[in-house]
Formats: sequence, structure tokens, C-alpha cells
Amino acid sequence: MKPTTATGAPIRKYHRVRTALAEEITAGRIRPSERLPSVRELAGRFGVTVVTIMRAIEALESDGLVKRVHGRGNYATGVDGRLPPAPVSVLMSMRGHFYAGLFAAVLDELQFGGHDVRPVNVPEGKAAASSRGKLLERACEGKVGALVVDGASTFPFARLERACRSLGTLTFVFRCETTRRFPEANRVTADFAAVGRAAARRLVADGGRRLVFLGFRDPRSPGRDGFGPSYAYQRAVLGGFREEAADAGATLTLLRDRQRTTARDLDRALARDADGVFCVGDFRAVRVYQACARRGLAVGRDVRVIGMFDTPWCSALQPTLTSVSLGEARMAREVALSIRERHRSRSVKIQPRVVDRGSTAGG
Repeated sequence: MKPTTATGAPIRKYHRVRTALAEEITAGRIRPSERLPSVRELAGRFGVTVVTIMRAIEALESDGLVKRVHGRGNYATGVDGRLPPAPVSVLMSMRGHFYAGLFAAVLDELQFGGHDVRPVNVPEGKAAASSRGKLLERACEGKVGALVVDGASTFPFARLERACRSLGTLTFVFRCETTRRFPEANRVTADFAAVGRAAARRLVADGGRRLVFLGFRDPRSPGRDGFGPSYAYQRAVLGGFREEAADAGATLTLLRDRQRTTARDLDRALARDADGVFCVGDFRAVRVYQACARRGLAVGRDVRVIGMFDTPWCSALQPTLTSVSLGEARMAREVALSIRERHRSRSVKIQPRVVDRGSTAGG
């Protein structure tokens, strides 16, 4: 027997679905910002056609109870008829001044936008490989509307592919060091090649002609120059630096920061009249300052030195260190925008800025 109204008229199928879903939403069984089951799942549940479900969803949207997001699905709204900010899990390392600063900036922007933010500190290193996968699974538990990830090469991208099927938004921040596609993910990253070009350009503008690139040795399968695949961003920085140096006719010496040999390697480079050094990481400039002091050279006059990340190390050194800022505040704002607007496949490269101080002529 078909259900009827109080007057005995038959209830239309779409109206029955509409009423049932409206009751679930208003009673809180389907929470604000929660995605409704798919149209096909609802059709099976109510024993109706897909067309009937779509008509019911349209009516619920008119009622202000459902928001349809193109390509994403249908979501329950808040009491004011708008989607409340989705819960966001942020998976990043907090190790080091730059990463801690970027982490804090992202959290601040998201919390300012009213999001329920779930920060997860992701450890680095081989020993932490298994824990990274577990942390990802934990971060995706419950109703998570968005995920923000620092896409370091050591991140468990295979697990991330499986997890992101149930997410509203996936956004990579700072880097995305994987060959996996993630076609719908947003990418808010630093323009690493531009970082290298900016550093070389400043050194050359200050008269540098014999340049040194001081990076870190890759612990995993280093290439011919010692800069292997584990930190793809360093290779991009090196590529930009090398390109700019070559265009200016400057020579280039590559050094890997190794505890046992860095002092010796820097002494040799300075003995060959190196006059400009770029350090991948401001703290590495300490070794350069020490090497200059051993040889009686003045930083900023005889040897120009530039760091990267613009961290508190810059003001701790004397003379103060010129550094390339990667723009973490703007990264954070762009991440928040991508989530707030529910973007997909959005790509933003943040341009670097040289912050001049006493270690270059420009400071």
C-alpha cells in the first residue's frame, strides 16, 4: 500500500525522500558539512530511481538544507543555509625554524577562517617511515573535509591516494615531491628554481664571480653531484642557481654539508678566491662565517653570503645574514583560500624575496 497524506492523497516518492533526509539533517544524524551518500546509494536505500533522488536533492537545496558542490557531491549545510568550514587535518613537520613557522602560519589562517584544525606533526627520517603512514590514517579518521600535506618525498603517497577518495579537498603546501598525479589536488608551493636564481642574481650583482653552492648531502642514493632524489626541492634550487650563474659567466663550486669535511672544503674554496656563497638553510652560514674568520676574510666585503628560508639565524649572525624568503605567510593564505573556496587542481607558486642584510653589499 502506497503511503498517503492526511487527506488520503498519495505521497510522491521524491517528497518522501526529501522529508526523510530533512529529518536526518535537522536532527543532527547528518552533521553540517557532512557529505551525503551518493545519489546511487540513496536510490538503493529508498528503492527509487536516480532521477527521484536528484529531484529530492534539488528540493533540499531550495530548503537551504543541502549544498551541491560540483564534482564533489552533496553536503548538509549549517543552520544559516551555508556550509560551515570543514574540519581540516594538517600534516607537516615542525622540525626547524622554517617548518615550524610555516606550520604555525597555516594553522593561524585556517583557525581565523573558523575551521576545526587538527594539526599532526610528521617526523622525518627513515626510522619514522612506518609512523608516517599511521599518522596519515589517524588524520583521516572521522569526518575530515580537507587535508593539508607537506609533500616531502618521504611521505606515504600510495596511502594518501587511497585516503583522498573520501576527502573534500587535498592541498599540498611547500612542495609536492612525487610522480603520482593527484589530478584534483591543489598545490601551493615555493618556486624553488626562482629561489636559486634570486640568490645567484644577488651575489652576481654584488660582484661575485666565483660562487659556491653549499647544500646538504642526500642520504639516499646520491647522484653524481651528491644531490640525490630525497629532497627534490634542493635540486630545483640548484638548477636555478646554476642557470643564473652560467648566464652571468660566473664559476660554480658545489659543496655538500658533511660534518667531517665541510670546514676543509670551504677552506679550499676560499683559498681559490671564492667570493660568493649560497647556503641551503640559514644555519649553514655559520660554517661559512667560521671559514672566513680562519682566513681573515670579512663577510659582506670579501665574501658575500646568502642563506635560505629567512629564519632567526639571520639576526643571530654578525654581520646579519642576507637570506631568501620563501613567503610562508602567503603560502598559508593561499592554502586557506583553496580550502575555503573548495578549489580543485589549483596550482600556485609563491615567488621568493631576497631580504638584504649585512652579509651582502645590498644590505
